[in-house]
Amino acid sequence: ATRHQLSAHDVRTGEIAWTYGQYPADLNDPERDWEFASALKAHTTDGRHLLTLHDDGNAACLEVRTGQVIWQRQLEHMPSGALMMADPWLVYQGARQNKTVYCLMDLATGRPGRVIDPDDDRQILQMFFSLDGNLLLVTTQTITSYDPLTGEQRWRHQIDGNMIDAMV
Repeated sequence: ATRHQLSAHDVRTGEIAWTYGQYPADLNDPERDWEFASALKAHTTDGRHLLTLHDDGNAACLEVRTGQVIWQRQLEHMPSGALMMADPWLVYQGARQNKTVYCLMDLATGRPGRVIDPDDDRQILQMFFSLDGNLLLVTTQTITSYDPLTGEQRWRHQIDGNMIDAMV
């Protein structure tokens, strides 16, 4: 990926299989101010879907095999960090009123779901889904479980000592 375009390559030949995005027509214009031009910011995949985020909050979900756009939308909360896919969910770290929130979306349709506003101000080291489908947010001293459908906290476990940024 570049700032403006993603490309998928055939693993056997290295040829470009598909691209998403395009370079601005006036890319080489020395008079153009690129500071506020939208650019690709982050990507994640689950093997079937590829999500790409633009730094202006626009998101697109593509089919990995073909590059076909499944859905595209402006995100409700500006992305500010981590993102993750785990069918049927897409989760991204967003910002709301200068506070970090975790936004769940339907992976298949891009429809917004719950917004989780953790009451723990520590930096989240990891986020993932448990085997029973709960969203887990891990800090250096806590693991907190949230129900993705209701957004309610199910439990929080305080860690004795400090959690390291590693999962098995």
